[in-house]
Amino acid sequence: MPASKAKVDVDAFIEETGKTTLTALHVHAEGDPCSKVSGGDPVRLIVDGDTMNVETARGVYLGHLEHALGRRLIKFLEGGNRYSGAVATCEGGAIKVIVRETYQDPKFFGRPSFTIKKGREEFRPYAKESLLTRTADVEEADEDGEEPAEELDGMHTVDSAEDDVEVPDADEDTRKEDVY
Repeated sequence: MPASKAKVDVDAFIEETGKTTLTALHVHAEGDPCSKVSGGDPVRLIVDGDTMNVETARGVYLGHLEHALGRRLIKFLEGGNRYSGAVATCEGGAIKVIVRETYQDPKFFGRPSFTIKKGREEFRPYAKESLLTRTADVEEADEDGEEPAEELDGMHTVDSAEDDVEVPDADEDTRKEDVY
């Protein structure tokens, strides 16, 4: 594959919530589409009816965006927004492109071009095992009414002897001035 002479815009690969999306193309071309492009190559978004086609800067057809995304972008394009794109990856015949909003028409202020759907789906909560077991120990202690004793190397637990200690009502050092 001949190398593209176009400079790669590094900023195109920085994802910004609502302003960029990484999406797989629906490729219908015969042969290996990865022989036509490589990661970083700029692409053009071409409206064809209700489909958003993707071509290389040299005009070679690569595929089209998912229909729902394509229709959404067409509405924004017709309203005045502008978009750029670049090939993110191309492996095994699958092409992923990153599409970025480069200009937002003032009438679309506050409306993101791309739906924000990844946040919760990709977030996987993680807690260390030690935190989970401590929480379980505390819950068991609440149920039993006793505190769990932790075993520490070289240390032992001391039983509370509050019942055996007598607390005097007044100290020998207590003066009338000290009582409030």
